[in-house]
Amino acid sequence: MKRKYLALLIAVAFIGSTLSIPAFAGVKAGSICNTKGQAKTSSGYKYTCIKSGTKLIWNKGVKIAVTITPNQTPPMTKTAEGKPCQIVGEKIANPKGYLECRAISEGSMKYFQLSSSFTSINNPTSPDSLDTCQLKDQRPVRNTYSWQQYRAIAFPATPERNFVNTGAEKIVVIGIDFSDAPAKGSPKAALDDIIKNSTEWVDWYSNNKLKWEFATYDQWIRAPKESQELRSAEVGADAQISDAIKSEYISAIDKVIDVSGASAIWVIYPDSITKIYAESQNRSYGNPTPIKNGTISPAMFAIGKETYLAHRMPWLYFVHETMHGQGLMGHSPQWPYIFGIMNNEYSPSHNLNGWDSLVMGWATPQNIYCVEKKNLAKVDLTLVPIEREQQGVSTVLIKLSNSKVLAIESHRVDKWSPLQIPGLYGVTTYVINLATDNTTNIVAPIGTYQKVPNVNHGLTPIRGAPIPGFENFGTYLIDGIGVAGGNGTDLNVMMYLGEALTIEGVKISLIASGDNDTVRIERLG
Repeated sequence: MKRKYLALLIAVAFIGSTLSIPAFAGVKAGSICNTKGQAKTSSGYKYTCIKSGTKLIWNKGVKIAVTITPNQTPPMTKTAEGKPCQIVGEKIANPKGYLECRAISEGSMKYFQLSSSFTSINNPTSPDSLDTCQLKDQRPVRNTYSWQQYRAIAFPATPERNFVNTGAEKIVVIGIDFSDAPAKGSPKAALDDIIKNSTEWVDWYSNNKLKWEFATYDQWIRAPKESQELRSAEVGADAQISDAIKSEYISAIDKVIDVSGASAIWVIYPDSITKIYAESQNRSYGNPTPIKNGTISPAMFAIGKETYLAHRMPWLYFVHETMHGQGLMGHSPQWPYIFGIMNNEYSPSHNLNGWDSLVMGWATPQNIYCVEKKNLAKVDLTLVPIEREQQGVSTVLIKLSNSKVLAIESHRVDKWSPLQIPGLYGVTTYVINLATDNTTNIVAPIGTYQKVPNVNHGLTPIRGAPIPGFENFGTYLIDGIGVAGGNGTDLNVMMYLGEALTIEGVKISLIASGDNDTVRIERLG
């Protein structure tokens, strides 16, 4: 994925986020400290004394996670659902599950009663079938042979060569080392983690319509040549694996495992790698590589040294790029890009949004509520957070016109958003415009998040620490893992309990919240 065109936007957001540093009694981020490495805890944050230039100062602090156990005794016996609270994300265990402090309308905060297990959610049946919302690509620039153009923004997504969107698809995932960058131990644990997460992700978000069948090898495979530098324009930009290098890798892999029929090959290098810095890829199908059982020409994706420096989760990169291979444009809605794996592969949320699910042909009437605006009657719908594995409607799609669709989705910290902002909840809305003018920018995002009017939710709180060399790409280390977009995001795109907005004559109100969000949708006039 090319991310360098995001750099300016991310840099602006990052700079904006640093203008308001939280101060707490006893320790203030940025204030002078005495001993490098010294640590102090204050108001739920752990601060460390670091050297900045010639000074010793307290860093920005890392929020201390609150562990909830079933038998934990509430520290505040008078705390109850609906009572005011002061720290968003604070959790207190109780016999029903736990209370969580969340923001609500008008700048207030209160405790919500939450549980740890969920059942299926039943809603009224969609007035219209899914194909009502499957509008066609209407961009003015079309039929241009480039990856930006032939990847889909609307149903149906056409897979690249060797890929399929339903049924079984073979993917090879292996570790390659070099004589000048030898690995220690076995790559098995890293490969197992990639396979586990990717398998669970595609099973859930494809509704079991696509199965990735992995072929792997528990030992490092030695490349026939020393590592060769793969150049990229800047930190955070992808590099390209040449056809020659790709063939060398495939020949080495083919000696130990069967690679025939592979749609993609995912490659990890050892952390000792120095020459290969950027994440890299090759989608050249014009030069098939000979193997023992014929020839193959799969897509190839590989991580680089920056993956280790930025403490990233490789499976996110591999899934993101493979989804492009499945024919999906993605990268929309693009900003803020903390709400999905196709917005940015290192987003704190790893979900596939409802529109992209529809484009892929993976959506079902059970998880998508589709209605044309003219058929919209006042209705209350309880939404499943799109990051959670729970049966029920996770996306509402309203056809506004022959080229526009309004999407409504609920968000939470859950299985597929483990590093999302603590206490985050609420509803986002975005408008898909399939007639977006892409005359001057062929990758112009078709989706736009809508802001709730007359609110001031501020920016996402500063947490974690920027990774040196990656600041302008918004890459932060949070809980020991690198993520993108975790700081400086405009939270006015989130609708909190008690808030509402109107988009092209459709009013959306968040009328109830807890484990799930209930929205009231009505057509005005």
